[in-house]
Amino acid sequence: MHIANIAGFNGFDWLSAPLKWQLLDVVYLVLDIAVVAGVVFHTGPRRVKAAIRGRTHVSPDHKAKLN
Repeated sequence: MHIANIAGFNGFDWLSAPLKWQLLDVVYLVLDIAVVAGVVFHTGPRRVKAAIRGRTHVSPDHKAKLN
């Protein structure tokens, strides 16, 4: 959402917005990126990809036990 505001996708000229709104958009965009990076680094990229696809992560050890 914040990147859309900055890019002007919401139909409003971001550069003509009040400075406070511009600063808050940048701050919240940085926080959004930090949260996503934290989730990826904490859970691991494989699990994030699996969660996005709607699957659960099955470890190779568990797959071997199933076979």
